[in-house]
Amino acid sequence: MEKQRTLGDMVECAGVGLHSGTRVRLRLCPAGAGEGVVFVRTDLPGRPEIPALIENVVPNALMRQTTLAAPTDPTTCVGTVEHILAALHGFGIDNCRAEMDGPEAPIFDGSALDLAEGIARTGAVEQDAPRRWFCLKGPVALTEGDVELIAMPSDWSDWSDPSDPSESPGHLRLTFFVDYPGTMIGKQALSLVVTPESFRTEIAPARTFALKEEILPLWQRGLIKGGSLDSALVVDGDHLYNPGATLRFEDEFVRHKLLDLLGDLYLLGRPLRAHVMAVRSGHGSHAKFVAKIREMEEARL
Repeated sequence: MEKQRTLGDMVECAGVGLHSGTRVRLRLCPAGAGEGVVFVRTDLPGRPEIPALIENVVPNALMRQTTLAAPTDPTTCVGTVEHILAALHGFGIDNCRAEMDGPEAPIFDGSALDLAEGIARTGAVEQDAPRRWFCLKGPVALTEGDVELIAMPSDWSDWSDPSDPSESPGHLRLTFFVDYPGTMIGKQALSLVVTPESFRTEIAPARTFALKEEILPLWQRGLIKGGSLDSALVVDGDHLYNPGATLRFEDEFVRHKLLDLLGDLYLLGRPLRAHVMAVRSGHGSHAKFVAKIREMEEARL
């Protein structure tokens, strides 16, 4: 039986929030067994805590990022947390206190590479508690227009007792499809089994992106105040608008969408074991899907 894990030491870094433009110091700290992932606003009185759970997601019209609010005070928030959650999920870190002295996580270069390298350096340590997986007992699906999300048990044949959340059936596989007609992105698809190594080398380096025509409307809405051509790929038709930029992967765009999905899935509160397939989805549909997964699994108990 696998045991829960936390960080071997603190991971500390700083940067600018993509939407707020605020410079923030982030510290990923070890946490006790059973605590899960909790964000802490160290800049506010009382250091309010915000558990990384789906019920704490703040919905908004655009959902260009994942924002969480404190259960007792909806005005206390942490924004753009999806890359942090993806890194913790990808490395199999069950318990972590993510301390931030500002309202939004740093965007760095638009990827999770800095976070992945920091976690890889400090490593993980086992704790004296069994690991609790989020295991599906049947398929879950969500369809909204041309957006589709489906989750299935990763390998039913491995299960001896699927009602036991401490068991480790199968693995987490993510499959993503994107379609941006008339751009250099076009149609892309990727399917990966998530492990610490595949996350670090195949997922974490993929940078966030936007279409050039989206930039002005986002700025007019008060977003991307901290955005720059060093923190995101900007697609201008059949080429990159970023001067001198080259892709890290031929399919870097779908890899980043997979990164975002991995982070949003960790809002289940436990590492997931399933095969999740996504078509043209984003943070808004991810939040609805995670809520549906938990609702349906609780109904099946």
